[in-house]
Amino acid sequence: MCDWWKRLSWNSQTLYQPGCGAGKSFPLLRPFGSVKRKAVLEAFCLNQRDFMNSFPIAINLAKMNVLLVGGGKVAYRKILKLYSYSQNIQIIAPRIIDPFNHLIQKNQISFILKDYDINDLVEIDLCIAATDSPEINKQISSDCNKNKIWCNSVTNPKDGHFIFPAFFCSESLTIAVSTDGKSPSLARIIKENLEKQYSEQFTLALNILGELRETYNTRIPASLRKSFWEEASHLILLKIETPDRLKDEIKRLSLKFLSSDP
Repeated sequence: MCDWWKRLSWNSQTLYQPGCGAGKSFPLLRPFGSVKRKAVLEAFCLNQRDFMNSFPIAINLAKMNVLLVGGGKVAYRKILKLYSYSQNIQIIAPRIIDPFNHLIQKNQISFILKDYDINDLVEIDLCIAATDSPEINKQISSDCNKNKIWCNSVTNPKDGHFIFPAFFCSESLTIAVSTDGKSPSLARIIKENLEKQYSEQFTLALNILGELRETYNTRIPASLRKSFWEEASHLILLKIETPDRLKDEIKRLSLKFLSSDP
């Protein structure tokens, strides 16, 4: 049981009255039994927790309608991260910088030359407020919040619902790094170091694991599969030189697990 409630000074209409003895601290809970009183207090304790700022999550953008508001350098950096993941991206801006044109010409994004208004959010699932105006970005974030639309604001991440971490993707491997906006430069440096460490050879080995997964899941007993795949994953970290060598090592590992099955 947490003790945050001992430090509060609530009025008589709430659960706690200052100055009451231990048996009278929560007069409004007296009608409840001890078990229910404990459950109510723990619920209040939970509400007082300090939650982390952002939860890491991977989203399938192919099933979402994405709106990017803005046509400057920051907006362009955002679109470079997005367009490989969705064909349903729309850009709204009164003007755009030249680099946008090659994406528009390839029909990878759609563009409307206009100022933002709230009607642009109709049927939108995810929005990026990336204009040069902090006031407009704040308004977009507010409109998205009212319409229950996920929003990222380049001006103030706290106005929105998600941030863009520094990340790299190589086929089946995606690694993202976030500092919750405290130091994007540091996040980028960490990402670049990880990108060098997990090279193309590592991705190739990861694909081999994926190819073999179904085969060995039918052979290895269910009770041993987790341990088997953990050891198989460590083989990748040993940087085995060739795909055939990796397959041989995994086969040898599977024989060890099969022989240990009672």
